[in-house]
Amino acid sequence: MRSLMLVGVLFIFLGACLPSSLAGVLPAPGRRSSQKFQEQRKSMQEEAARALSGNNDEVLHGKNVAEYMINELKRKTPHGEGVSDLKTSLQKTRDGSDSRNYWFCYFFPHYCYGCASHEFECSDGTCIPGYWECDRWNDCGDASDEVNCVCADDEFTCGNGRCIPGYWQCDHDNDCWDYSDEEGCFAESTTSQPNIPDSTTMAPAACGWGPWSQWSECNTGCGAGQRQRTRQCLCADVNLCSDGEPTEYQMCELATCMPEADNGCGSRHSQGAAQRIVGGNAAVRGAWPWYAQLIFQGRFSCGGTLVNNRFIVSAAHCFEGSNRMNPSNWRVILGKYRENDDSGEEHESGVSEVIVHAGYDSDTVDNDLAILVLSQPPIQPEVGSNPVINSVCVDTAASVDESLVCFIAGFGTTTQGGSVSSVLMEAEVPIVDRSRCNGPSSYNGEVTENMLCAGFLAGGIDSCQGDSGGPLVCSRPSRDEVTGAEVERWYLTGVTSWGYGCAQRNYPGVYTNVARYGQWIDNVIATRGGASSP
Repeated sequence: MRSLMLVGVLFIFLGACLPSSLAGVLPAPGRRSSQKFQEQRKSMQEEAARALSGNNDEVLHGKNVAEYMINELKRKTPHGEGVSDLKTSLQKTRDGSDSRNYWFCYFFPHYCYGCASHEFECSDGTCIPGYWECDRWNDCGDASDEVNCVCADDEFTCGNGRCIPGYWQCDHDNDCWDYSDEEGCFAESTTSQPNIPDSTTMAPAACGWGPWSQWSECNTGCGAGQRQRTRQCLCADVNLCSDGEPTEYQMCELATCMPEADNGCGSRHSQGAAQRIVGGNAAVRGAWPWYAQLIFQGRFSCGGTLVNNRFIVSAAHCFEGSNRMNPSNWRVILGKYRENDDSGEEHESGVSEVIVHAGYDSDTVDNDLAILVLSQPPIQPEVGSNPVINSVCVDTAASVDESLVCFIAGFGTTTQGGSVSSVLMEAEVPIVDRSRCNGPSSYNGEVTENMLCAGFLAGGIDSCQGDSGGPLVCSRPSRDEVTGAEVERWYLTGVTSWGYGCAQRNYPGVYTNVARYGQWIDNVIATRGGASSP
């Protein structure tokens, strides 16, 4: 009875959530560290819950819950950011105002019937920091945090309230996602009138397809070369553009191809080697035998890549939080082509160790690399066996340029905000020069030397076809381990790391540049009894 009365008094004492005026005193997580932010809050929730349940007499007798929360914040944040401001605010308002209630909502948001007062609630119920609203970033995934915003003078206000740069209006791209930036535009036409010199006038553009883009560079990978061009439907209702396709392909010069390796790292199933599909499409079984599904507590979480038969390379941001650093919470599945596949070709293993690069920065996402050690490695494939499971080579070449033929693969979503694919997807993506990717109209200096960009500046294909931590592999010439002949092998060149939205124009995918970490990968493998990466 005493415990029930105490809990009741605490609920009356804490009441409703604090207004947003005190939101600024919270320690602010980095833009791409929301998962770490949630993990930390969960840990603090659990400790606060133990205090509220009566397991901490020192807190419950003689000290109030708000004071306990302050001490926890001071103990758990670097240098105690925000503690003094918060403590001052609490001391000033202990005469009956509700500033203490802020902490109750912060640690126990489910009692606040929605997001806490310092947070923004996305349309799907997800809570994000309030200051992320209207910051020109799609933090919710469905852009609900970017609607009904007040746009700057040099910006265009979309019909859905989104703000875009003014010069994006009437550029034949659906930048607003509701086509409002392409409505009411004018097309230039040349007319001739009697006794009047030719003049240029403006006429309303008809609803339909916009003009074709320029042809892309010819794909000179193995097989027939292809190039493509795209166009946008300018109608508010895209169904009115049913008389054509948004993408057109054209055969171009054939490339001289060397055979793919059939043994050693970077070799794959012959059926997978026979086809190279341009665009985000279902992969052929065995096309990417090094792809790994990382399962966290029974659910698909991230992608990874098998190297050296016993080690999985993935992204460090997949392992933020104490629970995710616990190897027993992870399983790895290799050789998986389709969900609910019972072909018997899969291999499942536990994880004995999780190693995150010591230089990983969750705010800048620099050094976004991690390695898992398998507790049950797969059996090495025999020479010429067309393996469904095989390790990839690790790319240590200094040059990563636009001439490489590269692919991403994974079970990621095929559209922004869409559901996870039920079949392994692949897409060919070009390397994007860092100077272009880092320009003012793109990532504006956020891409470090430890990162590389791949994708299309025009948008359309991106890491939605891959997964966080999944592979960006590129083909390079090598030597056959048996015959010594020149062959082509696949090398792990990048690890899917981050990006703005999904397949957005001017924002290609950003990947960890594996070549910068060859020595680190070799050291991790060597100190755990493996041979150096090939």
